[in-house]
Amino acid sequence: MIPGGEDTMTAWLDPNTATDEYNQNTTNTYIGTLSGNFSFDRFFLRGGPTTNQFDYSDITFGTTWASVLPPAASVIFSPPVVQNTAFLQNGALNFVFNGPAGQSYFILASTNLLTPLADWTTISTGTFGFEPVNYADTSVSNFQSRFYRISCP
Repeated sequence: MIPGGEDTMTAWLDPNTATDEYNQNTTNTYIGTLSGNFSFDRFFLRGGPTTNQFDYSDITFGTTWASVLPPAASVIFSPPVVQNTAFLQNGALNFVFNGPAGQSYFILASTNLLTPLADWTTISTGTFGFEPVNYADTSVSNFQSRFYRISCP
């Protein structure tokens, strides 16, 4: 910051630290850039929508993207959590799950639980947002048995 000068500041809320600053998923990451004189003695953080309040675990200031990232070995993602499963009237198997906002996920399926993971079929992919994922497998009735796995890279 240059006292009394022109500064530029960019803020990212919930960025994906596994990718660079230019390839963030703007659906899940708020990115704001401002220019001006940033001489300040305090700042305020918003709380988010009423149903999804933000939880701040880290606030980091730096002069470059790399200077605010944690060392690669310290980035730990929480595993997905299945909240509910149910068979729907149309025979589909529905399950609801969530994970850390901005984290990508894969839904894998197999007819044999002992099949090596590399041979499971990817039936859906996505990126976690603030709301749980609601997935319905409409082809489940085509199989005598089917197993599912939610995987995060």
